[in-house]
Amino acid sequence: MVGSKRVLVIDRDPATLDLVQRYLSARGYEVHTAESGETGQAAFARYQPDLVILDARMPDAEGRSLCLWLRERSSVPILVVATQEGVPGPIEMLTLGADQYMTKPVALMELEARAGALLRRAAISAEAQPLSSMFSSARPDYDDGHLVIDLDRRLVTLEGRPVMLTATEFKVLACLVKRAGSVVPHQELLSQVRGEEYVDDVAFLKTYIHHLRRKLTSSLGDNGAYSYILNKWGVGYRLRAEHERREVMADNGQGQHEYTLSTAP
Repeated sequence: MVGSKRVLVIDRDPATLDLVQRYLSARGYEVHTAESGETGQAAFARYQPDLVILDARMPDAEGRSLCLWLRERSSVPILVVATQEGVPGPIEMLTLGADQYMTKPVALMELEARAGALLRRAAISAEAQPLSSMFSSARPDYDDGHLVIDLDRRLVTLEGRPVMLTATEFKVLACLVKRAGSVVPHQELLSQVRGEEYVDDVAFLKTYIHHLRRKLTSSLGDNGAYSYILNKWGVGYRLRAEHERREVMADNGQGQHEYTLSTAP
């Protein structure tokens, strides 16, 4: 029996979700389902599954980006299922981090066999990890009660919902997290993200900061919005320190003033 194994099935077809859930549940798996990329990301963050069965074509997210999002955050086995005429194909999905690829219609017995093989392989790999890895700190790199950033696991959540970042956006954010509360100069950010030869490409940096601000802005209720990334005009950018949100809530006037000035383009 494999009752302790959690499987997340992300598929756009409700009938497929129901069929796979009933079949695998009857065989002892704990099965969770999601019908979109967004709900799939949220379910992944919530349940931390041992295996993901992923439809290659979702209504709100490309299979490519969803597969990459999963792989960047976890070593969880990913079994991709796609229509025979579907795109992306097996080579592309396997390159992006999928472990196996099947085409629809899927035989449920084969699906279970492949799932079991992936789980056994993952279990063997976990047992082979050095003992020292079991004692690493579980505390994320940033956690103010609203925004949580775990650099090692490449996980970012805001108000409990996963934030999907591109590889470059994550690199920029990682640089800011390591110096949270302090201004990181443009040249330093560009050097770490792109290389020494691009230290003057501030326009490139502004583009990614814009995307990060849009994704990392949350509500202060009746007091407006809270942007985590602030600008030091002509110098660089900084990620607010973990304690700053509490201070803004305690002194709304001062917080709103800083927000207005420091997030100017």
